[in-house]
Amino acid sequence: MDVTGLIIRSVDYGEADKILTLATGEGLLTVRVKGVRKASARLKSVTGLLVFGEFSLSQGKNGYILSGVSAKEQFLNCWTDAARYASALLCTEIYEKCLSAGEELSFPNLIKTLGEINYGEVYPLATALQYGVKVASECGIDITEGVFPEDVSAIFSALSKVADPISCLADCSEREIKNLIKHLEAGFRSELGLKLTVSGKIFNMD
Repeated sequence: MDVTGLIIRSVDYGEADKILTLATGEGLLTVRVKGVRKASARLKSVTGLLVFGEFSLSQGKNGYILSGVSAKEQFLNCWTDAARYASALLCTEIYEKCLSAGEELSFPNLIKTLGEINYGEVYPLATALQYGVKVASECGIDITEGVFPEDVSAIFSALSKVADPISCLADCSEREIKNLIKHLEAGFRSELGLKLTVSGKIFNMD
């Protein structure tokens, strides 16, 4: 079968295989890629993180086997810019963990956000913060009161209502945006029991 998906996790398996997690419009799929870590592997260049496209899968004894990929986008700017890369990983981690917790999220919105991070001129962590805030609201976290400090709630509430994050974050420094991400992570942890590992790395990022 063929599915439209995005690679959001990759784990080495055995001597030369990989186990991929694909985000799709129908949820998360676990897929094995045989022999892909060999130097001459045919699918080596299209089985890395953030590859978005059409994935051809066959049913094996223990799950799906990847047989082909038609890549539509690889978000290559994220691989040459630390802030873009961290922002993309934060968004995919939020998406993966919320779906795994039983929440329903829009796959097209994730792809749209990654495009804005990859190609946009806005500070990428601001875009990732806005995505996280909107997902938090969709998952039932009260961003307007109670969960966050009053000044943070005011920014989060504003971010949830606008298209451009800069309209709310123009006066915030990069360090302040990282602090807002730290607050957001605390909200996901306290309200949904989800630990976001990327947020800690962002806060310590140069």
